[in-house]
Amino acid sequence: MEAPHYKFTATSINGIETKVLDHVPAPEEKALASSIASHLASAAKLEAIDAHKGTEAAKSMLGGLAAALGIRITAGDE
Repeated sequence: MEAPHYKFTATSINGIETKVLDHVPAPEEKALASSIASHLASAAKLEAIDAHKGTEAAKSMLGGLAAALGIRITAGDE
């Protein structure tokens, strides 16, 4: 997106036309923004899933250690 000129091809009443622009064409900029937003949303969801599973694994491991050491866990300790 850092080029000095951009080629934009579109259909018009005269047929297919290609124009050279000095800015990013709006459809391409919109598509890029949408792709970035989708990627960030997916990354956030995956991070939340990974973080949650890690917490559950840690709780399970600590629960197993407590049981092996003979420590009783109550509902308030969780």
